[in-house]
Amino acid sequence: MRRRVKYPVCSQCDHELNPVLEDDCEKYYLVGGEIYCKFCFQDWLHDLVDDEPDVLADALNIVKVYTEERI
Repeated sequence: MRRRVKYPVCSQCDHELNPVLEDDCEKYYLVGGEIYCKFCFQDWLHDLVDDEPDVLADALNIVKVYTEERI
């Protein structure tokens, strides 16, 4: 009797991340404790950059430089 292996499922699109069936499913991303597939992670990252670029800069340890307007 053969056991069915359970693979992780994307919490956004419910896609099963089975590396046997697809080439790009050998990895997944954990975002706030939720599993994201490659495409949902890209969507989340794109939305994050649009909404809160400072959060992304802090996460990637990118230095933010503030400038003041001269009068």
